[in-house]
Amino acid sequence: MTPSMFVSVKTSSVQCVVDDANPSVQIYRWSHNGQTSTGSTFLKRDVTKSDQGQLTCTADNGNMTTPGRADATVNVRSTLRIHLEPQGSVINVLLGQVLSVVCVIDVSNTPVTSFRWTHSGRSYSGQTFSKTITSKSDSGTLTCNVPNSRASTRINVWYPPEVHLEPSNDTIDVAVGEDLSVRCVVDGANPSVQIYRWSHNGRTSAGWTFLKRNVTKSDQGQLTCTADNGHMMTPGRAVATINVKYPPEIHLSTRPDVISVMGGNAVEVECVVDDANPAVTSYVWRHNGDITYGQTFLKHVSSSDSGNLSCSATNRQGTSTVQTGIEVLQASSLIGNDETTSKNAVIAIATGSVAIVILILLLIIIIYQRRRMQTAKPIENQQRPTQTSRADGARRRQNYETMERPSGDDDPAHIYGNLRFEDKENTRQKSDDDSAHIYRNLAFEDEESTRQETGTASGQSYGDIQLEMSENIRKQRAKDKKVKPTKAQKYDDEPTYQNSVVRN
Repeated sequence: MTPSMFVSVKTSSVQCVVDDANPSVQIYRWSHNGQTSTGSTFLKRDVTKSDQGQLTCTADNGNMTTPGRADATVNVRSTLRIHLEPQGSVINVLLGQVLSVVCVIDVSNTPVTSFRWTHSGRSYSGQTFSKTITSKSDSGTLTCNVPNSRASTRINVWYPPEVHLEPSNDTIDVAVGEDLSVRCVVDGANPSVQIYRWSHNGRTSAGWTFLKRNVTKSDQGQLTCTADNGHMMTPGRAVATINVKYPPEIHLSTRPDVISVMGGNAVEVECVVDDANPAVTSYVWRHNGDITYGQTFLKHVSSSDSGNLSCSATNRQGTSTVQTGIEVLQASSLIGNDETTSKNAVIAIATGSVAIVILILLLIIIIYQRRRMQTAKPIENQQRPTQTSRADGARRRQNYETMERPSGDDDPAHIYGNLRFEDKENTRQKSDDDSAHIYRNLAFEDEESTRQETGTASGQSYGDIQLEMSENIRKQRAKDKKVKPTKAQKYDDEPTYQNSVVRN
């Protein structure tokens, strides 16, 4: 046997070889760390560091001879062992995050200074592997290599769903009355999508397929699908526009059911489009078997043009038609109407003429009344001395005196028959149109009252005798009777009348 051996494997096997013996060796015994065994071969499985020590083999051939002996020292060499942290056969990492992995030495008889990483066909150095995960392709195997050992794990990149809509991801065309079916297709997701949500015109639904039956115009709008695979990632999202198509909706610019027009005049009608998707591509007019094109119908009509008129508007979804009638009127058909119109015109003219005459009369009356009011004001102001109040009548009567005249006096200015002059307030009569005074028997009017203003209606009237006292008469009276006029009496003032009684 060799004096020593090195074991670096998990199973160790040692054989005890007999070089010479007579008789031959019949018994082999092994002794190792206090344990014994027999057989020409020593076998040790799962060698550990505790198995290091002395190993002895004895060979005995009997006949009272000393057994042969061989010794050996067992040296156990440790195997290099490593692992990766974080531990696990799979490391999950979100797209966009930074991945860090450390290569940890478990057992080594000598220090390890060289580390080499391999990932996706590329090599990295250092005990720690660090990288920002920027792509789904970063998924794969990551290996740490050291002399005589290695450790590996698998990188699993998580990323949000990538989805699109079918039949289209942009615009989905559907006709009114049809059923609409749209699928939300996931192009990629890790982990897989668990939840699908749909949003359409404010309404939501679930499932990976959106179904809408009997589409109407109101279903036009945006359709959105969101696919969620959890793990705090942003859901995938796909949007399409629902384009609802329908035939034209039209009406005629002339609302009545029948268009009445005089013969020789023109009929002009427009075919108005209220709504259409897609746009109208053609307009066709049909009138009594004739066909014309364009959005507007224009024709000068005759009596033979009475009949139906229709417009048909067409787009890719279909054709819509509206209809009206044309009634061509002739002069003979309007005679009855003309007679009624003439009667109405005569009544209107007569009524208007009466109204105009009434207005003219009212204007004349108003103008006349205004002129009377303007004329009455200056006359009233100028004759105010002669239109004093009745209270002044008493004072005025005191100026009259009773005089006795001789019977033989021939002066007509002083002889008055047997007349009494009375200045009584009740003998005065005032008219509405003239401010002069009318006396029954005898009236005196001073010079101021005899003036007539320009524009006055009439002069002064008197009953029986109208006397005007001149300056000479006043002087003669003063001389004969030696009566002087008062200081307040002037040339134009009201004269002082005297009552004279002639006595025989």
